[in-house]
Amino acid sequence: MNWEQLKNDYISQLAKIDSLEDLEQYRIAVLGKKGVLSELMNQMRDLAVEEKKEFGKNVNLLKAELESALAVKLQLLEA
Repeated sequence: MNWEQLKNDYISQLAKIDSLEDLEQYRIAVLGKKGVLSELMNQMRDLAVEEKKEFGKNVNLLKAELESALAVKLQLLEA
């Protein structure tokens, strides 16, 4: 999986959002309980033990970067 490309795709989608309502829908779709990142975490159970550590690390990095980008976008939209 190309984590950098995945991150860039989600950041690109985020950049196009221009309302608080759309931002909330994006947040739910990506970070929500049934969102993309949850689905990625669920895929870990199918991986070999040695792959889980790297995969989990990458998912957590992606989540942190997206949460940060969401916070910045929220501030911009609220301004």
